Amino acid sequence: MPNSRVRVRAWCEDRGHERFVRDVLKHRYNLGRRDVDVKPAPRGLGSASQWVIAAYPEVVRQMRAARKQANLGFLVVVDGDSVGLVARLRSLCGQPNRRASTDRLAIWVPTWNIETWVLWLCGCQVKGHNVDEQSSYKGSIKQSDFGSLSAQAAAKWEPPLQAEPTSVPSLAAARVELTLLPLP
Repeated sequence: MPNSRVRVRAWCEDRGHERFVRDVLKHRYNLGRRDVDVKPAPRGLGSASQWVIAAYPEVVRQMRAARKQANLGFLVVVDGDSVGLVARLRSLCGQPNRRASTDRLAIWVPTWNIETWVLWLCGCQVKGHNVDEQSSYKGSIKQSDFGSLSAQAAAKWEPPLQAEPTSVPSLAAARVELTLLPLP
């Protein structure tokens, strides 16, 4: 009997990305640690975003090789930094987007960084201002607080806030990307 358990393989920049991916997939889709295989960029080997970008062709190769495994999805998470969602997608997929509509490959581009999404989903303000993608919030969350805030953010994944498409468009795009995965 074939294994019908949904599985996701994810490539990401760091442990913050990994934590958020695991939290969202667990809270929203009930996927446990064994269901989600995360490969964060190795520490101390240069730019983590460049590592993810360089790994992308291998992700595509693995996805295409696993086409018959309908329960297996692939997720790439790379910060938008100062270039943003569209430029980062172009660096991965080309222009126009070379992904096929049948590819089970989602791409998340938190812009500037994952802290933006976590703070937005938790409804936090920074220095009295609402969170948006115009500023970097790197360092706005203490490392010791990130885990609990990530879990809170995952719990608030649904429903999206009305202002999300204009304030945090990369998060709105990530929600659409998740529909590409074989999630329950």
